[in-house]
Amino acid sequence: MGAGPDDVLVVSMGRLTTQKAHQHVVTVAGALRAEPRLRYAIVGEGVREEELKQLVGAAGLESVVRLLGLRADVGDLLGSADIFLLCSDWEGMPLSTIEAMAAGLPTVATRTQGADQLLTAACGIVVPVGDTAAMADAVARLAADPALRASMGAVARERALAHFSHDRMVRELSDIVARVGL
Repeated sequence: MGAGPDDVLVVSMGRLTTQKAHQHVVTVAGALRAEPRLRYAIVGEGVREEELKQLVGAAGLESVVRLLGLRADVGDLLGSADIFLLCSDWEGMPLSTIEAMAAGLPTVATRTQGADQLLTAACGIVVPVGDTAAMADAVARLAADPALRASMGAVARERALAHFSHDRMVRELSDIVARVGL
């Protein structure tokens, strides 16, 4: 992914569509280019792949921002990351954020419908939709503070497992089925 052991890896995952607004990852990377330890990986495929490659090239960020395409090793990628970045213009309940939380990552996310349900101030930073300056500030804050990343990541993992795990959903569905007598 182009990141070394001393680098801070920011990962963004999702279909490469307009809704996911991955161009903001490139903008954030450009705004924070003075921080040589920051690296970015965009995971996913879609109609905007060529456009995003061109944006990365035009910004001169080929050594900093990598487009990794569709991957089967998402768990490993998240396990290698330091920060999860969700730039979407709109979302319901983003599964990628739940996966990142379960992997113990602090999250920077735009204030979409699901962000406020998933994240608390103890495990993520929610910023206004489209506000790349706020995204960059949040990424810079987390990148500069390993203890904060570790603390937020631990809370994120605990929250994901307690509130959004498959086991919890199956248990609640079973309780509903038992109550209605199916």
